[in-house]
Amino acid sequence: MKILFLGYSSIVRRRILPILPTIADIRSIAVASLLNFDHIKIPDSIAGTAYSDYETALDESGADIVYVSTINSEHTRWAKAALQRGLHTIVDKPATLNLEDTQRLLDMAAEKNCCLAESTVYAYHPQIKAIQQVFVDNDDLPIRITSTFSFPPMSPDNFRYQRKFGGGALWDLGQYAMTPGRLFFGQEPDEISGIASDSADGVEISFSVLATYDQDRSLIGHFGFNTAYRNHIEVLGEKTVVWADRIFTTPETLENNITIIQNNQQTTRTVPPASSFACFLQTFVTAIQNQDYEQFGEDLLVDARTMQHMRDKLIN
Repeated sequence: MKILFLGYSSIVRRRILPILPTIADIRSIAVASLLNFDHIKIPDSIAGTAYSDYETALDESGADIVYVSTINSEHTRWAKAALQRGLHTIVDKPATLNLEDTQRLLDMAAEKNCCLAESTVYAYHPQIKAIQQVFVDNDDLPIRITSTFSFPPMSPDNFRYQRKFGGGALWDLGQYAMTPGRLFFGQEPDEISGIASDSADGVEISFSVLATYDQDRSLIGHFGFNTAYRNHIEVLGEKTVVWADRIFTTPETLENNITIIQNNQQTTRTVPPASSFACFLQTFVTAIQNQDYEQFGEDLLVDARTMQHMRDKLIN
Protein backbone atom coordinates (compact mmCIF):
# COMPACT_ATOMS: atom_id res chain seq x y z
CA MET A 1 0.00 0.00 0.00
CA LYS A 2 1.00 3.62 -0.52
CA ILE A 3 0.05 6.44 1.85
CA LEU A 4 -0.18 10.11 0.88
CA PHE A 5 0.07 12.90 3.45
CA LEU A 6 -1.71 16.13 2.64
CA GLY A 7 0.21 18.57 4.82
CA TYR A 8 3.71 18.41 6.24
CA SER A 9 2.64 19.17 9.80
CA SER A 10 4.71 18.85 12.94
CA ILE A 11 2.84 15.64 13.79
CA VAL A 12 3.65 14.16 10.39
CA ARG A 13 7.32 15.13 10.65
CA ARG A 14 7.95 14.14 14.26
CA ARG A 15 5.57 11.31 15.07
CA ILE A 16 4.43 9.59 11.87
CA LEU A 17 7.12 9.55 9.17
CA PRO A 18 9.76 8.01 11.47
CA ILE A 19 7.53 5.01 12.32
CA LEU A 20 6.11 4.30 8.85
CA PRO A 21 8.76 1.68 7.98
CA THR A 22 7.42 -0.42 10.89
CA ILE A 23 3.88 -0.60 9.50
CA ALA A 24 3.26 -3.87 7.68
CA ASP A 25 2.19 -3.48 4.04
CA ILE A 26 3.04 0.24 3.77
CA ARG A 27 5.49 0.06 0.86
CA SER A 28 5.87 3.70 -0.15
CA ILE A 29 4.74 7.18 0.78
CA ALA A 30 4.04 10.58 -0.74
CA VAL A 31 3.99 13.94 1.01
CA ALA A 32 2.33 17.09 -0.32
CA SER A 33 2.94 20.52 1.18
CA LEU A 34 1.84 23.91 -0.09
CA LEU A 35 4.30 25.90 2.01
CA ASN A 36 7.12 23.54 2.97
CA PHE A 37 7.71 21.54 -0.21
CA ASP A 38 11.43 22.41 -0.24
CA HIS A 39 11.81 21.14 3.33
CA ILE A 40 10.12 17.75 2.97
CA LYS A 41 12.34 14.92 4.19
CA ILE A 42 11.27 11.34 3.51
CA PRO A 43 12.90 8.56 5.57
CA ASP A 44 15.72 6.80 3.70
CA SER A 45 14.27 3.40 4.60
CA ILE A 46 11.08 3.84 2.56
CA ALA A 47 10.41 4.96 -1.01
CA GLY A 48 8.71 8.31 -1.32
CA THR A 49 7.72 11.26 -3.49
CA ALA A 50 7.13 14.92 -2.63
CA TYR A 51 4.48 17.20 -4.16
CA SER A 52 3.86 20.93 -3.93
CA ASP A 53 0.15 20.69 -4.73
CA TYR A 54 -2.59 18.64 -3.05
CA GLU A 55 -4.73 18.07 -6.15
CA THR A 56 -1.75 16.86 -8.16
CA ALA A 57 -0.71 14.55 -5.35
CA LEU A 58 -4.22 13.07 -5.13
CA ASP A 59 -4.35 12.50 -8.89
CA GLU A 60 -0.80 11.30 -9.55
CA SER A 61 0.62 9.69 -6.40
CA GLY A 62 -1.15 6.34 -6.80
CA ALA A 63 -1.94 6.34 -3.09
CA ASP A 64 -4.28 3.84 -1.44
CA ILE A 65 -4.56 5.84 1.80
CA VAL A 66 -4.71 9.60 2.32
CA TYR A 67 -3.79 11.17 5.66
CA VAL A 68 -5.14 14.73 5.94
CA SER A 69 -2.93 16.79 8.26
CA THR A 70 -3.79 20.37 7.35
CA ILE A 71 -5.14 23.18 9.51
CA ASN A 72 -8.49 22.24 11.05
CA SER A 73 -10.63 24.39 8.75
CA GLU A 74 -9.33 22.50 5.69
CA HIS A 75 -9.95 18.96 6.98
CA THR A 76 -13.40 18.48 5.47
CA ARG A 77 -12.42 19.86 2.08
CA TRP A 78 -9.49 17.53 1.58
CA ALA A 79 -11.11 14.49 3.17
CA LYS A 80 -13.95 14.94 0.69
CA ALA A 81 -11.46 15.25 -2.18
CA ALA A 82 -9.77 12.00 -1.14
CA LEU A 83 -13.02 10.08 -0.70
CA GLN A 84 -14.35 11.30 -4.05
CA ARG A 85 -11.37 9.55 -5.61
CA GLY A 86 -12.19 6.33 -3.76
CA LEU A 87 -9.24 6.57 -1.36
CA HIS A 88 -9.24 5.34 2.22
CA THR A 89 -8.90 8.42 4.41
CA ILE A 90 -7.53 9.37 7.81
CA VAL A 91 -8.09 12.88 9.16
CA ASP A 92 -6.28 14.59 12.01
CA LYS A 93 -8.50 15.49 14.93
CA PRO A 94 -10.91 17.21 14.71
CA ALA A 95 -11.96 15.44 11.53
CA THR A 96 -14.58 18.13 10.85
CA LEU A 97 -15.87 21.28 12.53
CA ASN A 98 -19.51 20.17 12.73
CA LEU A 99 -21.61 17.05 12.96
CA GLU A 100 -23.25 17.59 9.57
CA ASP A 101 -19.92 17.45 7.75
CA THR A 102 -18.98 14.29 9.64
CA GLN A 103 -22.16 12.58 8.51
CA ARG A 104 -21.65 13.71 4.91
CA LEU A 105 -18.12 12.30 4.87
CA LEU A 106 -19.29 9.02 6.40
CA ASP A 107 -22.06 8.75 3.78
CA MET A 108 -19.50 9.36 1.04
CA ALA A 109 -17.12 6.78 2.52
CA ALA A 110 -19.91 4.19 2.57
CA GLU A 111 -20.86 4.99 -1.02
CA LYS A 112 -17.24 4.64 -2.17
CA ASN A 113 -16.58 1.59 0.05
CA CYS A 114 -13.75 3.44 1.80
CA CYS A 115 -12.50 3.41 5.35
CA LEU A 116 -12.73 6.81 7.07
CA ALA A 117 -11.11 7.45 10.45
CA GLU A 118 -10.17 10.25 12.80
CA SER A 119 -6.68 10.00 14.24
CA THR A 120 -7.44 10.11 17.95
CA VAL A 121 -4.49 7.79 18.27
CA TYR A 122 -3.99 7.66 22.05
CA ALA A 123 -6.95 5.27 22.20
CA TYR A 124 -4.86 2.63 20.37
CA HIS A 125 -1.91 2.62 22.75
CA PRO A 126 -1.70 -0.67 24.73
CA GLN A 127 -2.00 1.22 28.01
CA ILE A 128 -5.69 1.88 27.33
CA LYS A 129 -6.42 -1.85 27.11
CA ALA A 130 -4.24 -2.36 30.16
CA ILE A 131 -6.41 0.05 32.18
CA GLN A 132 -9.59 -1.60 30.90
CA GLN A 133 -8.19 -5.02 31.82
CA VAL A 134 -7.52 -3.94 35.41
CA PHE A 135 -11.26 -3.46 35.92
CA VAL A 136 -12.09 -6.75 34.21
CA ASP A 137 -9.59 -8.61 36.38
CA ASN A 138 -11.03 -7.01 39.52
CA ASP A 139 -14.66 -7.69 38.50
CA ASP A 140 -15.30 -3.96 38.64
CA LEU A 141 -16.67 -1.20 36.38
CA PRO A 142 -15.41 2.37 35.89
CA ILE A 143 -17.86 4.92 37.28
CA ARG A 144 -15.78 8.14 37.58
CA ILE A 145 -13.16 9.66 35.30
CA THR A 146 -11.00 12.69 36.01
CA SER A 147 -8.69 13.87 33.25
CA THR A 148 -6.48 16.84 32.50
CA PHE A 149 -4.55 17.83 29.39
CA SER A 150 -3.28 21.39 29.68
CA PHE A 151 -0.03 23.08 28.77
CA PRO A 152 1.65 26.50 28.46
CA PRO A 153 0.77 28.97 25.67
CA MET A 154 2.02 28.33 22.16
CA SER A 155 3.51 30.80 19.68
CA PRO A 156 1.03 33.66 19.07
CA ASP A 157 0.95 32.89 15.34
CA ASN A 158 -0.17 29.29 15.89
CA PHE A 159 -3.35 28.54 13.93
CA ARG A 160 -5.01 27.29 17.12
CA TYR A 161 -5.43 30.93 18.17
CA GLN A 162 -7.35 31.83 15.01
CA ARG A 163 -11.06 31.07 14.76
CA LYS A 164 -11.09 31.15 10.95
CA PHE A 165 -8.65 28.23 10.88
CA GLY A 166 -10.69 26.11 13.29
CA GLY A 167 -8.67 27.19 16.30
CA GLY A 168 -9.54 27.11 19.97
CA ALA A 169 -9.06 24.70 22.85
CA LEU A 170 -12.37 22.93 22.24
CA TRP A 171 -11.37 21.87 18.75
CA ASP A 172 -7.76 21.13 19.65
CA LEU A 173 -8.39 19.24 22.90
CA GLY A 174 -12.07 18.35 22.85
CA GLN A 175 -11.50 14.77 21.74
CA TYR A 176 -9.31 14.19 24.80
CA ALA A 177 -12.14 15.46 26.96
CA MET A 178 -14.89 13.32 25.46
CA THR A 179 -13.33 10.08 24.20
CA PRO A 180 -12.47 8.67 27.68
CA GLY A 181 -16.21 8.21 28.25
CA ARG A 182 -16.46 6.11 25.10
CA LEU A 183 -13.37 4.10 25.99
CA PHE A 184 -14.07 3.38 29.65
CA PHE A 185 -17.87 3.70 29.95
CA GLY A 186 -18.81 2.55 26.45
CA GLN A 187 -21.40 5.33 26.33
CA GLU A 188 -22.20 8.80 25.07
CA PRO A 189 -22.94 11.40 27.76
CA ASP A 190 -26.52 12.26 28.68
CA GLU A 191 -25.68 15.77 29.87
CA ILE A 192 -22.69 18.08 29.52
CA SER A 193 -21.95 21.31 31.35
CA GLY A 194 -18.88 23.43 31.83
CA ILE A 195 -17.15 26.69 31.08
CA ALA A 196 -14.75 27.92 28.41
CA SER A 197 -12.41 30.90 28.86
CA ASP A 198 -11.72 33.19 25.91
CA SER A 199 -8.62 35.03 24.83
CA ALA A 200 -8.80 38.64 23.72
CA ASP A 201 -9.76 37.72 20.15
CA GLY A 202 -12.60 35.41 21.18
CA VAL A 203 -10.90 32.03 20.73
CA GLU A 204 -11.29 29.78 23.76
CA ILE A 205 -7.93 28.93 25.31
CA SER A 206 -9.18 26.59 28.03
CA PHE A 207 -12.27 24.79 29.24
CA SER A 208 -13.52 22.66 32.09
CA VAL A 209 -16.25 20.10 31.56
CA LEU A 210 -18.58 17.84 33.52
CA ALA A 211 -20.30 15.03 31.63
CA THR A 212 -22.81 12.63 33.13
CA TYR A 213 -23.67 9.19 31.78
CA ASP A 214 -26.14 6.39 32.31
CA GLN A 215 -25.77 4.27 35.47
CA ASP A 216 -24.66 7.28 37.55
CA ARG A 217 -21.32 7.58 35.78
CA SER A 218 -19.51 10.88 35.31
CA LEU A 219 -16.42 12.53 33.87
CA ILE A 220 -14.77 15.78 34.83
CA GLY A 221 -11.85 17.36 33.02
CA HIS A 222 -9.70 20.45 32.55
CA PHE A 223 -8.10 21.27 29.21
CA GLY A 224 -6.33 24.20 27.60
CA PHE A 225 -3.16 25.99 26.67
CA ASN A 226 -2.71 28.46 29.52
CA THR A 227 -1.29 26.44 32.44
CA ALA A 228 1.72 24.43 33.47
CA TYR A 229 1.95 21.06 31.69
CA ARG A 230 -0.39 18.33 32.93
CA ASN A 231 -1.37 15.17 31.04
CA HIS A 232 -3.18 12.74 33.34
CA ILE A 233 -6.17 10.44 33.73
CA GLU A 234 -7.71 8.76 36.78
CA VAL A 235 -10.44 6.14 36.56
CA LEU A 236 -12.42 5.03 39.63
CA GLY A 237 -14.65 2.03 40.19
CA GLU A 238 -16.34 0.68 43.32
CA LYS A 239 -13.25 -1.31 44.26
CA THR A 240 -10.56 0.04 41.98
CA VAL A 241 -8.59 3.22 41.27
CA VAL A 242 -6.28 3.48 38.27
CA TRP A 243 -4.28 6.47 37.10
CA ALA A 244 -1.56 7.27 34.58
CA ASP A 245 0.45 10.25 33.36
CA ARG A 246 1.35 11.11 29.75
CA ILE A 247 -1.81 9.23 28.74
CA PHE A 248 -2.80 11.38 25.76
CA THR A 249 0.63 11.88 24.17
CA THR A 250 2.81 9.01 25.31
CA PRO A 251 6.36 9.11 23.89
CA GLU A 252 7.26 6.11 21.74
CA THR A 253 10.19 5.23 24.01
CA LEU A 254 8.39 5.56 27.33
CA GLU A 255 7.67 2.57 29.56
CA ASN A 256 4.57 4.12 31.03
CA ASN A 257 3.47 3.24 34.54
CA ILE A 258 -0.14 2.58 35.49
CA THR A 259 -0.79 2.96 39.21
CA ILE A 260 -3.51 0.74 40.71
CA ILE A 261 -5.19 0.77 44.11
CA GLN A 262 -7.21 -2.32 45.02
CA ASN A 263 -8.29 -3.21 48.54
CA ASN A 264 -6.14 -0.34 49.84
CA GLN A 265 -3.05 -1.87 48.26
CA GLN A 266 -1.12 0.16 45.69
CA THR A 267 0.70 -1.54 42.84
CA THR A 268 2.22 -0.46 39.53
CA ARG A 269 2.05 -2.06 36.11
CA THR A 270 4.52 -1.04 33.44
CA VAL A 271 3.32 -0.91 29.85
CA PRO A 272 6.10 -1.52 27.31
CA PRO A 273 7.02 1.33 24.95
CA ALA A 274 4.74 1.71 21.94
CA SER A 275 3.92 4.30 19.30
CA SER A 276 0.27 5.33 19.41
CA PHE A 277 0.51 6.32 15.75
CA ALA A 278 2.00 2.97 14.75
CA CYS A 279 -0.70 1.08 16.64
CA PHE A 280 -3.43 3.19 15.04
CA LEU A 281 -2.03 2.96 11.50
CA GLN A 282 -1.50 -0.79 11.73
CA THR A 283 -5.12 -1.22 12.88
CA PHE A 284 -6.29 0.98 10.01
CA VAL A 285 -4.29 -0.98 7.41
CA THR A 286 -5.59 -4.28 8.79
CA ALA A 287 -9.17 -2.98 8.60
CA ILE A 288 -8.64 -2.17 4.92
CA GLN A 289 -7.22 -5.60 4.22
CA ASN A 290 -10.19 -7.22 5.96
CA GLN A 291 -12.68 -4.74 4.48
CA ASP A 292 -13.95 -4.16 8.01
CA TYR A 293 -14.50 -0.41 8.35
CA GLU A 294 -17.47 -0.33 10.72
CA GLN A 295 -15.70 0.39 14.01
CA PHE A 296 -13.79 3.38 12.68
CA GLY A 297 -17.02 4.87 11.35
CA GLU A 298 -18.93 4.24 14.56
CA ASP A 299 -16.21 5.82 16.71
CA LEU A 300 -15.99 8.85 14.42
CA LEU A 301 -19.74 9.45 14.54
CA VAL A 302 -20.04 8.96 18.32
CA ASP A 303 -17.16 11.36 18.94
CA ALA A 304 -18.59 13.94 16.51
CA ARG A 305 -21.97 13.83 18.24
CA THR A 306 -20.35 14.21 21.64
CA MET A 307 -18.15 17.07 20.44
CA GLN A 308 -21.18 18.87 19.00
CA HIS A 309 -23.04 18.34 22.29
CA MET A 310 -20.13 19.79 24.26
CA ARG A 311 -19.68 22.82 22.00
CA ASP A 312 -23.40 23.56 22.09
CA LYS A 313 -23.31 23.59 25.91
CA LEU A 314 -20.04 25.47 26.43
CA ILE A 315 -20.08 27.99 23.59
CA ASN A 316 -23.61 28.66 22.34
